[in-house]
Amino acid sequence: MPRVASITSKADLPAEHHAVAEAVLKVYGDIRGPWTMLLHSPKLTEKMLPIEKGDAKKGTQPFIPHSRRCGSGGYTATSM
Repeated sequence: MPRVASITSKADLPAEHHAVAEAVLKVYGDIRGPWTMLLHSPKLTEKMLPIEKGDAKKGTQPFIPHSRRCGSGGYTATSM
């Protein structure tokens, strides 16, 4: 059992932080994974979202863990 309750919907947040939850929903369609804990700190979540979805103006790619890019079970020595 987690010590902190997971935030899995916009309703779990105060109204002033609904915009941050909506930004997560816009990228992923639902709130899951690390976002369920990151949303306990809406300011941190706001800073993390641009890293995750990439920045088209700067030409950066979104952060995608090696295991999701390659379908492997983890990181390899060549990916570091």
